[in-house]
Amino acid sequence: MARVTGHDEVAALLGAYALDAVDPDEAAAIEAHLESCPRCRDELRNHREVTGWLSYAGQEAPPGLWDKVMVEVRGDQAPPAGSGPAVVGPSPARRRPVGRDWVIPVVAAAAVVIVALLAIQVTRLQNRTDHLSREISQMANQPTMATVNAALAVLGARQVTLRPATGSAPSVDAVILPDGAGYLYHATLEPLPAAQTYQLWGESNQKLISYGLIGASPAPVTAFRAGIPVQALAITIEVAGGVVAPTQSPLVSGSVS
Repeated sequence: MARVTGHDEVAALLGAYALDAVDPDEAAAIEAHLESCPRCRDELRNHREVTGWLSYAGQEAPPGLWDKVMVEVRGDQAPPAGSGPAVVGPSPARRRPVGRDWVIPVVAAAAVVIVALLAIQVTRLQNRTDHLSREISQMANQPTMATVNAALAVLGARQVTLRPATGSAPSVDAVILPDGAGYLYHATLEPLPAAQTYQLWGESNQKLISYGLIGASPAPVTAFRAGIPVQALAITIEVAGGVVAPTQSPLVSGSVS
């Protein structure tokens, strides 16, 4: 390697110097020049910021990314499969003297890898944000006792108390609004095995019509849609997934007042 003597020569090697890819004589000449050249010191800080990002990222590069970048840099042929680094960051195995023509392309390749990693991280963050938004939306749509109390205050709302044919437990209360919207609450139903579910039925013209599944472990408040007219409500225990017609006798039932 020719002796480094001028400002332009030092400036051309700053990228390689930041990557620890110059020989000892060049490094010594560069360090001596940096003591008296604020412009080169500033440029070196920029190069080290790039390499610092690489070291800090510590993320696995997407498969084949480094090889593709180096093909673009060299403009000839792809390196052997598996030759790229598994983890982004300066690797001791790659610390070798680099010709001046390679300085800018190598730093540019590093920047390309950083941008790719940042894009992946932004996508993952967006996915987590979307998931959280869906959960918040579901929570906002989940009825509460405040919803029930508001329904009970509606003119024309009908209340139902569901009880077993004999005994006093379990029990479920319900309210049905004039438009058919309804809510189950104050349920004292025991959790069921995963293979079973509680299913809600409405009696209309002496026929039981499914109003939906309540689940194996009912929520404090469950919304449903009742048919019009409806004379009674009933809950049975069915196989998970529900059935078209009841296969069991009602666990609890009650007339719509």
